[in-house]
Amino acid sequence: MGLKGGGPVKLISSQQLADSENFRDLAHMEESDFEGALSFALKMIVDSSHGAKRVDISDFLEIEGSMQEAFFAFHGEHELLRKFLIMFKETGIDEMLQKCGWLAVCHYMSFEPLKMRTLFVRIPGVPPTTVNFLISILRSALVCVGMPTPTAGIDDIDTKIKLWSTVIFKGLLPRMYPVQNLLDTWDQSCTIVGDHFTMRLAAHTGLVNPDFALKHFSRCGPEDKTIAVLTFTGALRGGFFLEKEPSNQHELNVQQKKDLPSFFWRKGPTSKSPFIS
Repeated sequence: MGLKGGGPVKLISSQQLADSENFRDLAHMEESDFEGALSFALKMIVDSSHGAKRVDISDFLEIEGSMQEAFFAFHGEHELLRKFLIMFKETGIDEMLQKCGWLAVCHYMSFEPLKMRTLFVRIPGVPPTTVNFLISILRSALVCVGMPTPTAGIDDIDTKIKLWSTVIFKGLLPRMYPVQNLLDTWDQSCTIVGDHFTMRLAAHTGLVNPDFALKHFSRCGPEDKTIAVLTFTGALRGGFFLEKEPSNQHELNVQQKKDLPSFFWRKGPTSKSPFIS
């Protein structure tokens, strides 16, 4: 998914990238470490103490992203696209894209009725990342700003959520918070950019069953606080997430409970089953 071409791969560290002028080395980092480049770009819009600014991205589900005449573009009603671009500005997504070598511009196709689209063009003087990277970072950035708002309940769980090794959420969430909501946010961002990429969630016990609440994937942390760390996982270059061996009886019980539905699904109904009449 990175840059193509001959010659040796130029390995770039995050510190070298941060010190480079106009982030000129980001395209080289994409070539050697696609996920690392995504992580670096996401950190531009993420506050280390709380995460990114929150937005209800479901408001923008009527926007459609697609490739048009060698340009990636967003289509939708004029007023909705206008609010979408304002959101880009307020959350820092617009500045992040510029450092990746891309600029969002409005292309008016007619004035009566008023029709427009948002095109992404390369910025002169900044080595641009690829269109694949542009689409991936747009999708990931929408997930960042679409994270839930932290709560303040006494029994709430101190939660961290990671995407591409970057903490995009840090705060309290209710014990009964539906984990499926996080995957729904990912699906919404995929719908907006018009590019669906399968993503799953992992906790300290292994892959997460989205039918369960957050409390099932928590554990006791420092100062007897209940904590949870969830990670979006999806291989851009192949491979899969390996299930972690349970380290205690509680982790084993959680793993068995979340694996039971998938076991019966794979097994399928049989004539010998006592539950089938």
